[in-house]
Amino acid sequence: MKTAELDAHIAATVASWPSPTPEMVRRVVQVLYPELSRPSCAVVESPAVIAEREARNHLDKVRKQFSEAMTGCRACGVPRAGHKVQESYGTGYHTFEALTPEDSIKVAKSYQKKIAAAERALESARA
Repeated sequence: MKTAELDAHIAATVASWPSPTPEMVRRVVQVLYPELSRPSCAVVESPAVIAEREARNHLDKVRKQFSEAMTGCRACGVPRAGHKVQESYGTGYHTFEALTPEDSIKVAKSYQKKIAAAERALESARA
């Protein structure tokens, strides 16, 4: 009699659990079968995970471009580090000119829409 009650309790408990995510399944497989975790055994990611990663990478890329644009030369847009490389190799054609406050505002406004679009794309990929 106790066995039937225990079986019913286990069945009810397991039925109340949510379905495992692909990441949870991958981790359980890695623990149970470490030999399958070698790099030669690639785990196939879901399209949703791939889309989220690509959206995150795109957002990071746009933010990096914005950061570089804010530190770029007023005349050519090349960052200060790029001008230093040009100077060290003797290929620079002019000296670095820092952005004025007005230029910084223009750059920020131009990247504001790009960053907002990338953030929206990331949110929709997570949904």
